[in-house]
Amino acid sequence: TDIPIKKRRLDGIPIYASVNPCFNSDGSKLMWAERYEGDGTHDWGYWRIKMADFIIGPGGPELRNIKVVLDPPAYCGSYDCQYANGMAFIDDTTILVTGNLDGQHVFGMDLYIYDLASKQLTNLLNTPEYWEEGAAYANGRIVYMTNIDSEYIIDFDDPNWPNQPRTREYWIMNVDGSNKRRLTYFNSAHSPEYLDLSRGRRTIVAACNFSHDGSKMIGVVGFDNGDNDTVKMTLNLGLFEFQE
Repeated sequence: TDIPIKKRRLDGIPIYASVNPCFNSDGSKLMWAERYEGDGTHDWGYWRIKMADFIIGPGGPELRNIKVVLDPPAYCGSYDCQYANGMAFIDDTTILVTGNLDGQHVFGMDLYIYDLASKQLTNLLNTPEYWEEGAAYANGRIVYMTNIDSEYIIDFDDPNWPNQPRTREYWIMNVDGSNKRRLTYFNSAHSPEYLDLSRGRRTIVAACNFSHDGSKMIGVVGFDNGDNDTVKMTLNLGLFEFQE
C-alpha cells in the first residue's frame, strides 16, 4: 500500500493508516483496514475496509485490483458510522468485520458477518453497550474480545478514553452467532489463568489469530499495573491451545 505520510501537524495531510492485514485461505486475496480521514468520535478518525488480489510478480509481491469493500458512512448513510475493521475471511465471499455499523458508539462496536456479493451485514452480537473486536475465525467458530463481564463501565463521553480502567476476556461462538460462551477468566481470582503476574491487577485481551488447523491461537494479553485512575498497560503475546 502507498498512503500519504503526515510529517507536520498543520501540513494538511489526513492521518492515514493501513492496519490488520488478513489473507483468505489460499493467500490469493488480502484484506485490511484503512484510516482515510480525521476527526470522528474521540479523534479515532474514519475507517474503511479494503481488499485486493495478492500477486507474486516479476518484481516480487504486489497488490492488484485494490478496492473498498465496506465504507461505514456510505453503508449506513450517516457519519455516526465511522469505524470498520476486517477480522477474518469466513470464505472467499464472506468476511468477519467489526465496527459501529449500526450507528452505535465506537466503544459499543459489534461483530458482523458481511456478504461481499449481496452487501448485506448480519450483526452477531447486538450489544451496543459493550466493546467487541479483536476476533479470529477457524473451523466454524469465532473467538472475540469483549468487556461484557467487566466490573468497569466505559464512559462513552470521556475524551481521555485510553486511561479508563478496563478488563476484557475472550468469548467463543459459532459462526452464526449461536452458542456464545466465555472462554477465558483472566480477571477471576479463582480461575487457573488468573496469573500471579496480574494478581490484583486488571487484565485485558485484544487481537488474536488462529493457526491454520484451528488448534492453536495467538492472542494479545495486557496486564495493567496502573491504579484506579491511571492505566499502565504492558502487552504480551499468549499461546492458547484448544482441545475438544
